[in-house]
Amino acid sequence: MEGERRDGRDLTGTIRLAGAASILIATAVGYFWAPFGSPYTSAGILGGIAAISFAARGLFAQKK
Repeated sequence: MEGERRDGRDLTGTIRLAGAASILIATAVGYFWAPFGSPYTSAGILGGIAAISFAARGLFAQKK
């Protein structure tokens, strides 16, 4: 029943939107906080980590 609402509609778009938002937020936080020195490096590293974690979630999700 994961990925589907009670009324039967699929949540794929909502899940993708949440993933895109999390990647953008991680990138923005990395740019402004700059924990790795350079803002661009920090944005790339944190955005990359968010992207990889979201991709891994999709790869290991159980399909029906």
